[in-house]
Amino acid sequence: MIDEAVLDAGPVIHLEQIESLELLDFIGKMYVSGEVADEIGKGITEQINVVEKPLEGEAKDNAKYLSNKYNIELGEATAISLCQQKGVKILFTDDLNARKVAERVGLEPHGTLAIVTRAYSEGIIEEEKAKTVIEQLRKDSRLFLTSDLVRWAKERIEKH
Repeated sequence: MIDEAVLDAGPVIHLEQIESLELLDFIGKMYVSGEVADEIGKGITEQINVVEKPLEGEAKDNAKYLSNKYNIELGEATAISLCQQKGVKILFTDDLNARKVAERVGLEPHGTLAIVTRAYSEGIIEEEKAKTVIEQLRKDSRLFLTSDLVRWAKERIEKH
């Protein structure tokens, strides 16, 4: 179980595309910025019981700074700033550049495949369902997955 995490829109949208939002159940408290909440949509934020947290003064400035300096979208930048504002170390995002920026500022970024492997290790889904979800993400979502990433995720599940 993870006590708390900040979510970027990508993982939520990708899991929703394959009707697998329940995989987020291993996260105690989930937070999103206003920009990310707008991107996800109210229906989904209510469905997964995510808490929308507004950025405060310095965090707003930081989000703009991160977006400009590292050329990342404002949604990803606000998610990183929200982590810093709330003191949350774990960020779920599928954006590679945002993950690099998150690591640079001391956060632990993870993507949608990590959600699937963690949901499996937490007993939320069985091994075959986890493998099926990975294939669904590859085929039926907008998440770009290389064959190496798919292999990595399936190997993690098999080794657990």
